[in-house]
Amino acid sequence: MECMGVAVKCGTAEVEVLNMYIPPLNSCASRYMPNISSLLVGNNRLVLGDFNAHHELWHSVLGNDQRGMALAEQIDSSTFCTVNEDAPSRIRGDCHSSLDISIVSPGLTNDVTWQSVISLGSDHLPIIIAINRPPDFIDSERRTFLNHGKANWQGFREYTNRRFRELPNPSDVMVI
Repeated sequence: MECMGVAVKCGTAEVEVLNMYIPPLNSCASRYMPNISSLLVGNNRLVLGDFNAHHELWHSVLGNDQRGMALAEQIDSSTFCTVNEDAPSRIRGDCHSSLDISIVSPGLTNDVTWQSVISLGSDHLPIIIAINRPPDFIDSERRTFLNHGKANWQGFREYTNRRFRELPNPSDVMVI
């Protein structure tokens, strides 16, 4: 895994851009699984690059692979989220895929636009990311995001049913 970072001053604020490259599976040691969790911290941070992984979280049409599932789990466990649109980032022949992932901190999520554009120079398409904020934006406070897909709905159902059964039956519809 390779990573290069730059910090860009925007007035009084600073934006960190980390560019990643994770080689394809056939170029890595067997069972190699990259860990990006330590990069998914802070505010005003973009983690971008060629991750050579497929997952529906970044709109890959080739299906989820093992590396993609591990990376998606790391992203889901953080406060960061992907901003890829439903468009390919790589075109090779008739195969359109999304190997390039754009992940942003929660303070930037609603202010970032993402677009891939057609290029004849490479099978990876250029990606244009714009931060739509005034240059002197203020760091936002850390927010909590809930992943309802990871919820234990059966456990929740059992807990709530048990708690409701423990409540006394109302004797008057006007009494709460």
